[in-house]
Amino acid sequence: MKKKKIYIVEDDEKYIEFYIALFDQMENFELFFANTGDKGLEMIKSGKPDLCIIDYYLP
Repeated sequence: MKKKKIYIVEDDEKYIEFYIALFDQMENFELFFANTGDKGLEMIKSGKPDLCIIDYYLP
């Protein structure tokens, strides 16, 4: 089965650790991280994610 791509745009380390712990238990997900809005936009434009999780309060 093809792994699902999850793009996570988050600057808070505790939430990043949470997402890693959450999705690490599931084998069919591949995580990609960005810690700024600009980097997140670049990441999203460069590929086709199956899911994006974006910090609403990201500066």
